[in-house]
Amino acid sequence: MQENWLELSAAFDEKQDFVLAVITETHGATYRKAGTMMLVSRDKKCTGLLSGGCLEADIALHAESVFENKVPAMLHYDLTADADLLWGLGLGCEGKIDILLQPLLAESGHCDFANMLSSVCEGKTGRYWLPIPSSAADTGTPSIVVTGAFHHEIASLIP
Repeated sequence: MQENWLELSAAFDEKQDFVLAVITETHGATYRKAGTMMLVSRDKKCTGLLSGGCLEADIALHAESVFENKVPAMLHYDLTADADLLWGLGLGCEGKIDILLQPLLAESGHCDFANMLSSVCEGKTGRYWLPIPSSAADTGTPSIVVTGAFHHEIASLIP
C-alpha cells in the first residue's frame, strides 16, 4: 500500500521529466510490497522508498537509461543469496523484488500520472494502468494500480 501520496504529489512537477519506479512483485522478506511507488528525477533524487535504502541508489542509476531511451525497463533484484556481499547485509532486504521503471515525460503528459496523484490525494478511487514491458517474460502482462494497491488483472486485460 502506498503511504506517501502527498510526498509524491509535492515532488511532482508537470514541467519536469521523471521515472516512476513501481514494485511489481516480491518474494520473501522485503520492506515494501507490490504497488509501492517511487519517483526519480533527472538529477537522481528519489522521492519515496522501495526498500530500506539498500536499492534506491542503484534504481536511480538505472533510471538514467530510461530517461535516455524513453522506454520502460524492468529490474530484478535477488537479495536471497548467502554470499551476496553487495546487498546481503542483513538490512531486511532478503527477498526478491521486481521493479518497473516507467518514464513519465512532460512531452507525453506523464502517462496521466498527475491526474492519478490528484485523485488519490482527494480520496477518490480509480485505476492507473501500467503496462509491464514484454522483456519481463515472467510477468509480461499489463497491470493496474487501484487506490494505491497493485493488482494483476491478467484475464480481463488480455485482448
